[in-house]
Amino acid sequence: MAYLDIRVDQAILLFLLLLAVYFSTILAGRLIFSPLVKFPGPRLAATSFLYEFYYDFICRGRYEFKIEDLHDKYGPIIRINPDELHIRDPEFHSQIYVNSGVRKSSRPASHRNATPSRESTATTLDHDHHRQRRKALEPYFSKNMVTKLEPEIQRIVKRLHERLWQHKGSPTPINLFEVYGAVASDVVTAYCFGSSWGSLEKDNYDADTSHVHMFFTKLMPIFRLFPSLLTLSLAIPEWMIKDPGVVQMQRYRHRVEKQVADVRRATSLKKAGGAGKGITGHTTIFHELLERSTLPPSELADHRLTDEAITLVGAGLVTTAQTLAFVSFYLLNQPEALAKLQNALEPLMVSYPAKTPTWTQLEAVPYLNAVVLEGLRMHGVARRIARIFPDEDLKYKEWTIPAGTAIGMSASALHDYERIFPEPHFFIPDRWLEGDVHLKRKYWVPFGRGSRACIGISLAYVELYHVIAAVFRPNGLKMKLFETNESDVKYEHDFLFPSPKEDSKGIRVLIS
Repeated sequence: MAYLDIRVDQAILLFLLLLAVYFSTILAGRLIFSPLVKFPGPRLAATSFLYEFYYDFICRGRYEFKIEDLHDKYGPIIRINPDELHIRDPEFHSQIYVNSGVRKSSRPASHRNATPSRESTATTLDHDHHRQRRKALEPYFSKNMVTKLEPEIQRIVKRLHERLWQHKGSPTPINLFEVYGAVASDVVTAYCFGSSWGSLEKDNYDADTSHVHMFFTKLMPIFRLFPSLLTLSLAIPEWMIKDPGVVQMQRYRHRVEKQVADVRRATSLKKAGGAGKGITGHTTIFHELLERSTLPPSELADHRLTDEAITLVGAGLVTTAQTLAFVSFYLLNQPEALAKLQNALEPLMVSYPAKTPTWTQLEAVPYLNAVVLEGLRMHGVARRIARIFPDEDLKYKEWTIPAGTAIGMSASALHDYERIFPEPHFFIPDRWLEGDVHLKRKYWVPFGRGSRACIGISLAYVELYHVIAAVFRPNGLKMKLFETNESDVKYEHDFLFPSPKEDSKGIRVLIS
């Protein structure tokens, strides 16, 4: 028995020794032999991903702010984790976020690991694979195709107008993120699947669908570090789950899976109302992909299309809803800006909703255009989205960034650039009506830039213009902020999107 005890002790010691050797090897690789050793930054960040995890998860989305502090200390280029560099230099942004003709751009695996849609176009790592998938989607997000969808968007926005009127005189405030989330959800699901989810028709505006995305983005840091936890959380039976947010994540995925299966069934049975037509009669993305796409069969498998749909719906919902909610706050909080907008809209919106202007007509209203640009400048995607150039080194000043290195820049480096945008933390639409607007657009990147820029720019635009015009038209709805102030829009946390304090109840209004 003593012999066995000794052997157990030896086994434990051997295990601990091997563990020490393993971690020592990793540390040596990161601190001594890594090609990134020469770049400045805190040694803790270079040593372990736990440094980033601490600020992003434990401190609740504060790593972007810590990165700013590190730049102040170490300079314009820093190492922010064992594998990634970050640059704060607005003039260099165009060298990182480039088109395919300049150089191939891949993404780090950590980006894909953090998402529930790992086979979507947006999360595809390899440049060529991403290009194949994106090419199949691009026709449906062109300005010409979105314009064909405009009558459906106008119908949904008119329904929003009717629903808001139903709240007139009610003492109960409404949450604008939830309301606008319902609009965005109905638009993107109608376009993806041929029939909308009818979020606007629900008493609570299908708030769970809007909030499940925000819930998930808060968990991304832990899934980025431990990707198997995400796989497990989506696979375990619902009855075993105690967290209601995780339950909603599962239900949301099942909902999308069913929608994709319904589209496939309708397509195979030729019951979609004609080639590529959905229930609404307009072209729809997933009917078209299944009927006309030249992608190989593996790219059209149910799980792949489900991942694609989750990304398209999520991105189309949250960014649009949040921008609309925050713009609404600024307009209601700045009566002079609202008055300017209403004066500018009066010629086009005087007969609304009997007569509805087109997106092209709304784009031509300078002050409305300025409101949209300024809202997107202040509340686009916050998080840096790193690029990897697999085939060539990148030169930045005296630094040579080795091929295969993840490198990124936060949009705030451009949007808060005081030389271009004085008083960057204030909502000032007039800045887009004076000075060199072309130069300002160079530093305006709410949708990203390059070969991996947001594919849904045109769809977002048409929603933003139509909703803002309908909600804030002269002689229309009278909204008043309810227990809402600057702290409910101030950027405090990076949960992929710039988010306010966590105890914010949202942008709430009363309608009179």
